[in-house]
Amino acid sequence: MSAGAGHCSSTVNIEQGRVTARERLGIDRLKDGQEEGLASVFGGRDTLVVMPSGAGKSAIYQVAGLLTPGTTVVVSPILALQRDQLASIVEHCAGGGVQVNSDLSESRRAEALAEIRREGIEFVFLAPNSSTGGTRWRRSAKR
Repeated sequence: MSAGAGHCSSTVNIEQGRVTARERLGIDRLKDGQEEGLASVFGGRDTLVVMPSGAGKSAIYQVAGLLTPGTTVVVSPILALQRDQLASIVEHCAGGGVQVNSDLSESRRAEALAEIRREGIEFVFLAPNSSTGGTRWRRSAKR
């Protein structure tokens, strides 16, 4: 998981991250590594977090995405995981989200891109093959 530095407000702090995790995602306590990752993002640094499966990487981008302006783009090669994460975001009312990947029909992909333009979606889930075409999907989302 990586997060870009340019999207952070210096007024966001780890305590706000804890509160957001609890109130918006139902996470009682952030795990080891999660607070460090969030502190790095909130500090305006490019951040790469390497943790084992199930250790809570998703909570880092979800909390950071909710507290920083703009759309959070999540690149994951596992489409089933994307679906699960999107369902969790919707379940916890943690912002809107869409998937843009090869699993979708061309018309559904077009609908997803239109939704991004129209509604300012909080989270966009891409498969690596969706993001390797340069800026094609971003150009499509801006039209």
